[in-house]
Amino acid sequence: MKTITKSLFLLSNVCLIAILISCGGKKEKTTEVVKYVKTTEVKSGSGNKFYSFSGKVEELKDVNLSFRVGGPMTILNVKEGDYVKEGDIIAEIDSRDYIIKYNQAKAAYEQSKSEFSRYEELYKINKISANNYEKFKTAYINAENIYNAAHNSMKDTKLKAPFSGYIHKKHAEKHETVAPGVKIVSIIDMSELDISIQLTELQLSAFDYVENIYCSIKGAREDKLAVKVKSVNKKTNRADLYGVKLSLENPSNKIKPGMSADVYVEYNSKKHNNILIPTSSIFSIEQDAYVWIYNSSSQVVNKRKIKIGALTNNGETEVLSGLKAGDIIVCAGVHSLIENQKVQLVKETSKTNIGGLL
Repeated sequence: MKTITKSLFLLSNVCLIAILISCGGKKEKTTEVVKYVKTTEVKSGSGNKFYSFSGKVEELKDVNLSFRVGGPMTILNVKEGDYVKEGDIIAEIDSRDYIIKYNQAKAAYEQSKSEFSRYEELYKINKISANNYEKFKTAYINAENIYNAAHNSMKDTKLKAPFSGYIHKKHAEKHETVAPGVKIVSIIDMSELDISIQLTELQLSAFDYVENIYCSIKGAREDKLAVKVKSVNKKTNRADLYGVKLSLENPSNKIKPGMSADVYVEYNSKKHNNILIPTSSIFSIEQDAYVWIYNSSSQVVNKRKIKIGALTNNGETEVLSGLKAGDIIVCAGVHSLIENQKVQLVKETSKTNIGGLL
């Protein structure tokens, strides 16, 4: 019995050693993972390029008008939507008390002026002292100031349009007693309209190469209206965008503030790097933009930093620097790649080889 057990034990050890030798003699095969990607050749565009932005029409000026004096408002000549010309009387305050004060100040001023004129002649021939002369001169100047103030107050009982425009809103009604500085009406100047658009930093930098700008306003059925850059904000807003105002001169009466505008910007291709690539080919690392460059000889990809410009309306992005015509870039599957990775190109599907089976 002991002999049989010992024989079985020796046999099992021999089998185990044989298995270990067999496993150790075979090397594990490793396969390199190859990614399938789609590529495209970078081409330099020809002709000028157009980009569009959404904007909003704004009035040139929107001003709140108020009286500089207070009292019961006896006249209000306008209603919302009325057109007024520069100098038209919009409203009036009861001027009776202001007329009385003006007449009193005028009489005191004329009397002081006459007295000062007499004493000035006496001073010239040394009949009065310099001290008395200065007293009469001071009294005359004070009377003149009071008279001018009373005259201005009387004129300020009439509220006039500072420029030609439309009454946008009424803030008070006839017969109300209003205080100085209280809003009476709002008037807007539509002799020139502005269009406000928002641009990113890169879009703004491309404005240096603008050849032409025009807009279309569908709400007014106006198309291809010439505009020009009026102002550019030096600081971004809360959305990290730069505000740009465009001037629309001599607009038609159909265009109103608040309407939406489509702004079209034409870039000069001779002055501006005119390379466009699919937006899907761009990925970012720490806020910098990159693409994968495909090497056809080694079939590997390497990332390259680029500077991007404006976005187009057909899914492409403008490249300001980092690429040249003839470069091969990956345009699909960019987020799953690593540096120096070997890739294989996806075969183009033809009409006669649907699914790429042949």
